[in-house]
Amino acid sequence: MIIAETESLIRDNDIPLPRAKFRRQSEGEDPTILADIYLDETNIVIWRRKLPATFSQSIESFLDLNSELQVAMVVTPETAYSLIHEKLADSASYAKTLTNWLVCFVAFWKSNASDCD
Repeated sequence: MIIAETESLIRDNDIPLPRAKFRRQSEGEDPTILADIYLDETNIVIWRRKLPATFSQSIESFLDLNSELQVAMVVTPETAYSLIHEKLADSASYAKTLTNWLVCFVAFWKSNASDCD
């Protein structure tokens, strides 16, 4: 009943309804796609890229050996290695690889790609 009365009030008084705001995803293979997150009509950005085969194989192998592992943490480029290494004590090489990827990702956001070796 209230909905019908509200609709009637809006229609009879020629009250403009707000336009529906449609949001979309934005995705691409170039890292510059990440800047689309600042567009009003974008609610998610997906950077599609192929990871190096060695990295993908390394992660798959690690997950096969550690299928029960669950880790959530907040790190900075400065603390990443020690915190990740602590959680993955038996897998120092994985900790180093993950840390390198993290530093590279942060460097991208800071526009300092020279940190990505």
